[in-house]
Amino acid sequence: MNRLTLNTTIDADHLARAEAALQVLVLERIIARLDSFDRFIAVGYAAIKPLALFGLLVVGAILAFERTLSYSIAIAIGAGAFFTLMLALAWHPGKLAAHMRAWRERSFARTARRFARRMLRQARKQAPFDAEYDWCGDLVSYHRTRDERSSQVWSRRLAGCYLATAQLTVFFKTERAVFPHAIVLHDGSGGHALGVHLDGLDAHRMKTGPARASDGD
Repeated sequence: MNRLTLNTTIDADHLARAEAALQVLVLERIIARLDSFDRFIAVGYAAIKPLALFGLLVVGAILAFERTLSYSIAIAIGAGAFFTLMLALAWHPGKLAAHMRAWRERSFARTARRFARRMLRQARKQAPFDAEYDWCGDLVSYHRTRDERSSQVWSRRLAGCYLATAQLTVFFKTERAVFPHAIVLHDGSGGHALGVHLDGLDAHRMKTGPARASDGD
């Protein structure tokens, strides 16, 4: 059975770079998933304009044939304002989509930043320390040594789908998952050795999202 031991000294600088890398990876995953819905949004934009025009025609007919001031006229005026707003929004769908995408990316960038900070919170509290990962096939035991005292943090099976940077490798339960369920901290040489080990397990290294790059503590 394939075995591997990774030993890496983890300090505040390493964790800062790992957190930044994790934030980018998570944001890529979020945006990649959102991109799959963009075609449905495009269909919605295409439908808004004819529906809004039809609604304005109906409102115009009501106002033309209604002779007395009544609730129907008040409703028609309100509906006319609504359809006019929808028509204005749909008139330049490309600009509206660009604005919405920019807003989404800013919002999800904050989500990715909070997630990365939360996943590495315990590691930051313990730094500096030595991280040791002992792999036996896909079974991993994670030990942390600090002040010459070693303690086991977790033991679990890790394989399947993953993404890697120079500072960490993140594992996902499925290829469609957005947020990783486990993180392995390492340096560049450790990341290369881990990649070779995972290749031997037929693990799937995923591609990052087209838009951009748990520490189970």
